[in-house]
Amino acid sequence: MKLRVLVLHSQVYSMPDERNPGAKNEGVSLSYLMPDEAEDSPDRKGVEVQKGSVPILQQSALRTVPGFYDVEFKMSSVTNKQGNRVPGLKPVSLTYASPVRFVGESPAAGPR
Repeated sequence: MKLRVLVLHSQVYSMPDERNPGAKNEGVSLSYLMPDEAEDSPDRKGVEVQKGSVPILQQSALRTVPGFYDVEFKMSSVTNKQGNRVPGLKPVSLTYASPVRFVGESPAAGPR
């Protein structure tokens, strides 16, 4: 399943793999928004930040962050905020789509 998401942050990680001595656990952590998931109920509004990771080889696909990316997801077992394993979407690859264009000015920045 491919969805367009707004990647807000990325960070490469590399650490020893505790289950496989001598091997490394590497990847790229992502924080992203799925704009189609906006909520509007009396007690929940807006878009919740999602987290996931992709293989380290996907690092080169991250041209600019924040930015819009077409992300390929697969169904997988993911850990929710309560620490429970539940069915969910796991990002597996991404392709750059477009930059983010912010509208308006920051009061601290002043006019340009």
